[in-house]
Amino acid sequence: MQLSMGESWRIGVDDHERTELVTRRAFRLARNPIFLRHGDDLRRMHGMAYDRYAAHVGRFLPQIGRLPVA
Repeated sequence: MQLSMGESWRIGVDDHERTELVTRRAFRLARNPIFLRHGDDLRRMHGMAYDRYAAHVGRFLPQIGRLPVA
């Protein structure tokens, strides 16, 4: 998963730093379970782009844990 994140890989969340929303490679199939506790941070940082992504990509496995479309 870290390799898929490329330059966006971080430890922790910095409210002042902006990175791209990674949706390529492994993240095309499942959202990163590492960020289970930080879903709100990703939503705050990426807004509607994250909501659209989370509605189509499962949390741990493809199709499992998708968020409802807002």
